[in-house]
Amino acid sequence: GVRAEIVGIGTEILLGQIANSNAQWISQRLAEIGIDVLHHQVVGDNVDRIAGAFRQALDRANVVIATGGLGPTGDDVTRHGVARALGLRIERRSEIEDFLREKFRRLGREMPESNLVQADVPAGARYILPDRGTAPGLALEADGRRLYAVPGVPAEMREMMEGTILPELREAAGPATLVSRVLRVTGIPEARVGELLDDLFLESENPTLAYLASAGEVRLRLSAKAETREEAEALIEPLEKEIRARLGDSVFGSDQEELEAVVGRLLAERKLIVSCAESLTGGG
Repeated sequence: GVRAEIVGIGTEILLGQIANSNAQWISQRLAEIGIDVLHHQVVGDNVDRIAGAFRQALDRANVVIATGGLGPTGDDVTRHGVARALGLRIERRSEIEDFLREKFRRLGREMPESNLVQADVPAGARYILPDRGTAPGLALEADGRRLYAVPGVPAEMREMMEGTILPELREAAGPATLVSRVLRVTGIPEARVGELLDDLFLESENPTLAYLASAGEVRLRLSAKAETREEAEALIEPLEKEIRARLGDSVFGSDQEELEAVVGRLLAERKLIVSCAESLTGGG
């Protein structure tokens, strides 16, 4: 299968000034098309460290997606990090220059000359011109591996992911869908749930079983990969059945159903049963 790694670039992420929500969004989108994300990295605005992060990522993944560091200022050094990692020279593309000048002209603004660094790309790279913003994205292939770099601004990142990168990766991954179902368990400690389901956890590869502990409950995530959603759900079904058989009434809901909502629903059902019984017996 296709193995992916996501690299977040920006000292502000490391300082905790912003959350790396891009990585979460990209991971969700890749999971939907059946691509396994095996690692996340975050690296600051330093060419050597960025190059090192890319080398490590390309060593263990087929697809690397980097976000951030493509702007026009001095600390935007992703393109140089890519070039250094792959031993490529940087070249200026006149067609990106023309695009940038035209973009500023349409905005009715004077273009700072510093913006022209956004026309620099590693030799041989494809570029992805933006609708939003001014930062072009990059796409390269090296030894059968793909490397994409997109802006860190979430709307600009999503535009390039949805318009260009996800369609390319969907084709590369072939038909595959990942379906996850979360079973919610209460009243049994996580360790005991683990004991009761240990053989299922160890033996099940597709679907897989994972534990997500949270306050007051244990969540069990069942995930299956198949060509269609229907096939993936059919794979999950027998595993879910077996888990429910073993844990009984401790499984109180599935997917995103909140405990309060389930209790509310059960109370409503009980009230309905009581009121039906009363009407049948004349309330006596």
